[in-house]
Order: sequence, then structure tokens, then C-alpha cells
Amino acid sequence: MDVAPLLNLAAGRLPLAANERPVRYHNSQKALTNADSFALITALLSQSKTDKAGYLKNIGIMSAAINGSAGRPIDTEVLVNLNTD
Repeated sequence: MDVAPLLNLAAGRLPLAANERPVRYHNSQKALTNADSFALITALLSQSKTDKAGYLKNIGIMSAAINGSAGRPIDTEVLVNLNTD
């Protein structure tokens, strides 16, 4: 699952419209009411109990993407695996 858009939304870096200048972003508070955000959080919470190694790997992937973005929108896929082997 590509979580880059959700990470961008949470950081206030998800553009309202493509190719709009100047770029305007969704309010980061929308992440709190976004169904996909809730689904991701719920899946990660479940995974933290059922597949600790997978959970830690996913957190590491997301953290690296956030840290590597240097405050800019993440423009590459950030793939996490929420399926248990």
C-alpha cells in the first residue's frame, strides 16, 4: 500500500490541485478525519500486536520517507505491507 499521500496529508503537504500555482495544500487537520488515515492507523495498531517485525519495518519505512522529504512533499511511493505472512 502506498502511504505517501497520507503522509503528505498529515504533514500539510498534499496539494489541493495538480499543477496549481501557487501550490495550496490540504489542511493537515483533515488527516484526523480521513477514512484512509483511520484505516492505516487501525491496521498498524493491529499489526503491532500480531506481527511486531512487520510493524517495525513499516514504521521504519514511513519514518525514512518523512525524514528524507526535508519538509517538502513526498513525491515517490512509500510502500508498506499490512498483510501478515
